[in-house]
Amino acid sequence: VKRLAIVYLIILLLPTIATMAPTKKKWLISSPQAIAEDERAAGTFTKDWLRSNPFPGASSSIDAKCKFLKGVHNCFEEELEDSLYMTSAPEGRDVVAKILLEHAPDKLYLQIRINRARLEKATLDNEGDKASFASNLSEYALPGYDGEAKWDTYKSWLLQANNKSSSPDGIDSSHVVLAEIECSKNDKMDNTFTPFLEKMGILGHYLKAIPYDRKMLREACYEWGVQRIIGENMYYPASSGAEAENKMIVPLMLMLAPKSRSASSAGCNAEEASFEKELKDAKAATKNTSDAKTYLIIPKKNSE
Repeated sequence: VKRLAIVYLIILLLPTIATMAPTKKKWLISSPQAIAEDERAAGTFTKDWLRSNPFPGASSSIDAKCKFLKGVHNCFEEELEDSLYMTSAPEGRDVVAKILLEHAPDKLYLQIRINRARLEKATLDNEGDKASFASNLSEYALPGYDGEAKWDTYKSWLLQANNKSSSPDGIDSSHVVLAEIECSKNDKMDNTFTPFLEKMGILGHYLKAIPYDRKMLREACYEWGVQRIIGENMYYPASSGAEAENKMIVPLMLMLAPKSRSASSAGCNAEEASFEKELKDAKAATKNTSDAKTYLIIPKKNSE
């Protein structure tokens, strides 16, 4: 009788156990059952949206991919309104990012572009930045450059009006290509882009990076930005060059300050240097997922 009672109790508790977060994943605040249900729902929505908005293909143009993004995003917006903002549908931009990654070629080229006027004003005054640039230029220099490993020399070469390496067909005449980085489609953007800034000695000049075709992309989906994985970003065939037909680029617009704002620059006081270090340490700490913490924010007593 006791055994039957225990078995009966276990049967009664099975639904509850299924909805509990696994003890080995203390950071998981949902349950495996709830996650599975959300995945099934997301899959249903995705199939419906793709049926009316088929992916145009990996080699399609930026215009075709923006049209695809807009169609999927509109489906999400409609579902959001119809459900009175209570839907379990995935974000339209997340669906598009996933599809882009799935269909991307294994090799992509992150093409760093910059406004000509900003490039002309940018200078490397710090000796450490100059040394870093000289040591790593060979890794990032565009094909055809055979000059000295100096910032001013490389910059002058990039700005030459007839330079097809830095001003290929299809790029606005007010912009130039600063570098082109070969990547795997599964590479993380931060792990690719940040080392580039550091090695080229321009991390202290860095302001922000945005998709090159930002205006067109924002018109399709106002929330679209630089994605976490290289292959989740908008890619399309290069418009010129010997390998243009089979070469897929991910163009990124880089914005630099004229002079370095890093803690190592002249004129930076101890307080600013300490703050810069805190930011760097905090960023490094976010990558530690082996001992993730969960915080519960509660109001203080008698607080206004």
